[in-house]
Amino acid sequence: MNLPTPPLSIGLPVFNGEKYLEALLDSVLGQTYSDFNLIISDNASTDRTQEICRSYAAQEPRICYHRNEKNIGATQNWYRVFDLSASEYFAPVAHDDSYDPEYMRKCLEVLAGDPSVVVCYSKTKVIDENGNFVGNFEVEVDTTSPSPHERLYRVLTTDYLCIQLYGVMRSNALRATRVYAGYYGCDKNTLFELCLLGKMQELPEYLFYHRLYPNALGAAMNSGRSLEELLFLDPGTNWDDRFSAVSVYRNYFLSVPRLVPSRAERLRCYVQLQRVMLDKSVKRTRRLLRHN
Repeated sequence: MNLPTPPLSIGLPVFNGEKYLEALLDSVLGQTYSDFNLIISDNASTDRTQEICRSYAAQEPRICYHRNEKNIGATQNWYRVFDLSASEYFAPVAHDDSYDPEYMRKCLEVLAGDPSVVVCYSKTKVIDENGNFVGNFEVEVDTTSPSPHERLYRVLTTDYLCIQLYGVMRSNALRATRVYAGYYGCDKNTLFELCLLGKMQELPEYLFYHRLYPNALGAAMNSGRSLEELLFLDPGTNWDDRFSAVSVYRNYFLSVPRLVPSRAERLRCYVQLQRVMLDKSVKRTRRLLRHN
């Protein structure tokens, strides 16, 4: 029997996640908002991930478990869970994070109440490998301006872990982006394109628990991407051709005419992009001069 499509799809791409997977599944299934399905894409895991997922799916009809025959890379697996969804809203989750029971409900209330918001997320607490709270992720980035050029400037001038991409999103907005298209900086570009499409609203409560530990993918990616790590993200990509800031900014410039209909606003976006590039170039030059 085909169940009706729920308003929310939660997407879980996972590879060898046995250590934290059960805690994440309990966190998701314990949400006070219950009208969702949980789509899992197992990227050919070699540990107990498949066993854990099948055990939960046997008891929980909201879980849709899929397993790839071979590892397709982290970025393509992230896209796969979204491609398998058909709901109005989409919330990607990582196997090693956790959520307050009110997270999904409160994010959905904001999205339902304000059509101009395309992503809603909460403030973030940081937990360690044992689940202990070790601090708050305190980065203020205001992306609620009605003007795309102001939002993009905030996104590009703030250093953070793309926490917004762990929020609840409008599926039609995410589909308008290039999602995780398998190029260097693709997560930042997805975030950039979402900010062109609408506001990103942060809840004032700390409802998202982001796990940071030595082997966490997020920690590794933000410590400097090696070619080996990039091949893990997408083994089919020629990263030698794409591993440059030039390619990242080229993608930013190409996104503007595709997603911003107003010619005047497009020009403002281009000005802001040039401003950011100039600022970063000046800072880089100053660093080089200090070290020489």
